[in-house]
Amino acid sequence: MTLEELIEEGNTFEMINVEAHLEPAGYFQLKKVPACSYLNNPDKFSAWIQKSKRFLIQNYPKDCSIDSFNDITIDEITQGKIYDLVGVLIALKEIPSICETKKNVLTNVQNINVSQSQNINIDIVLQAIKDELGRNGIEDLKDIEGETEEAKKQNLLSKLKGFGEATLSNILANIITNPTIWKQLFK
Repeated sequence: MTLEELIEEGNTFEMINVEAHLEPAGYFQLKKVPACSYLNNPDKFSAWIQKSKRFLIQNYPKDCSIDSFNDITIDEITQGKIYDLVGVLIALKEIPSICETKKNVLTNVQNINVSQSQNINIDIVLQAIKDELGRNGIEDLKDIEGETEEAKKQNLLSKLKGFGEATLSNILANIITNPTIWKQLFK
């Protein structure tokens, strides 16, 4: 199978348009049949879509053209979509260089985020604290003093206990149930 053959086969598909009309409905009555469009040979069209997908996956594995064929369903086919699909194949024939899909580009961005996971985790913790304590609670924490680090820690613990057990439980639950933390917890 070649691109030329796929293009040639794709050009054979046409939508058939049926105008609105009246049809006999029995007992001397007529029923109105609305206008509609249909594909004369949907089985062959579906097979062509699958052949095109396989061809693209084998010959252009990272190319964005595959998305055009993955996103199509037989129920939503129009003549314009048929032209678009054939156009994708013609474009590949005339400009065969690979145009990577957006999905592959996003994968690279995700790799960058993974290397910054420590910063993200700190942000998650800070956001959970801010969400639960609110502005006033954060201000109360800022005012905590102590002559030594241990004294400051004890004053902080007392203040946190003063917020109540439910508040502390909610902070911890917000941190643990964050999707980033959740995934890392169960690695």
